[in-house]
Amino acid sequence: MKKKVLSWILNLFIKNSSKNGLIKTEIKDLERDKTRSFWNFFWKNIEKGLKQSLT
Repeated sequence: MKKKVLSWILNLFIKNSSKNGLIKTEIKDLERDKTRSFWNFFWKNIEKGLKQSLT
């Protein structure tokens, strides 16, 4: 019962864009700033993906 309540609460905040069970993805290029480190580029991609999937 506790897991169901927690799942319900989390589902309120997470957008479900796959109404028919299919996941829609869009790949966009993100150009790396050569003056910044690889890890900055890595984090920017993670951040972009999280923002896209949570909004």
